[in-house]
Amino acid sequence: MATTTIKTGLEPAFTPRGDTRTGNEPGFGQSVLDLVEPLTDDLDVGTGLPLRVRHRGDGAEMVLVPAGVFVRGSDQGEPNQQPARDIWLDAFYIDVYPICNERYQGFVEFINATDDHRNCYPAEHLSSVTRELNHTPRMCAHWVRGYNGERHKRLGTPNQPVVTITWYDAYAYAGWAGKSLPTEAQWEKAARGADGRLFPWGERWDPTCLNAGLRANCTTAVDAFPQGRSPYGVYDMLGNVWEWCIDRYDRRGYVNGSNRNPIGPASGLDRVCRGGAWNYIREYAAATVRHAFGPSEAYDFVGFRTVLSIT
Repeated sequence: MATTTIKTGLEPAFTPRGDTRTGNEPGFGQSVLDLVEPLTDDLDVGTGLPLRVRHRGDGAEMVLVPAGVFVRGSDQGEPNQQPARDIWLDAFYIDVYPICNERYQGFVEFINATDDHRNCYPAEHLSSVTRELNHTPRMCAHWVRGYNGERHKRLGTPNQPVVTITWYDAYAYAGWAGKSLPTEAQWEKAARGADGRLFPWGERWDPTCLNAGLRANCTTAVDAFPQGRSPYGVYDMLGNVWEWCIDRYDRRGYVNGSNRNPIGPASGLDRVCRGGAWNYIREYAAATVRHAFGPSEAYDFVGFRTVLSIT
């Protein structure tokens, strides 16, 4: 029988594989195949699971990132990206696309209809910002500086990535859908594959593979850059929007972290964001660049995607 523990708000929001699971994790006790619908007959050799699926919770297409070693970090990047290390990750599914406005709308409608906040982060109420907002996610957050009706027209079409999303909002959506936010390591492997490439599409910068540097002056549809897909077929890993990860930020995490299924520290405030954005210069758009924001911060250049653990 699964046991539960009292959460203090200081522990990692996602617990890696092991006997420390509480039984409250999304999908706990269910087979992965209970949670997904196969979209291909092609199977992963290691797990026997389909390589591409549709998640039954929110309908998102997902691809399988196989278990194994990948190169995390860079010996030439900023200090917080160093050193390059071989890291082992268990297999996982990741959303093919960032969560778009249309998909996120279903979550907002659920919250508004039920007032069910069971998937909210336990310590969310400690934030003055989210407390004032009554924990209620919204589609067009007019409280975000500079975000108004005109900007929402440019950023709010159904297939654009949802923005003005706090880390708490992203965390709650993931739980509602029966998934989790990716660890920073999961995000990086999904973006660059196992060969240590700098960009999802290869080693050379190619401005036609992403939306960055104010090229479009707004977000673009989540499927607009098929040429920028990662080795696993994941779209928009660079540019368009920064993406929330589950980890707390540790600038020395790549030096001190575990080399097997690593996750950020158990304390600290800022949460990791990865991938760059439509209004950030190209130097931020690399698979090794690490960034962070406070969990209550929301901007029109930050969104998210989710993962499904297989183990």
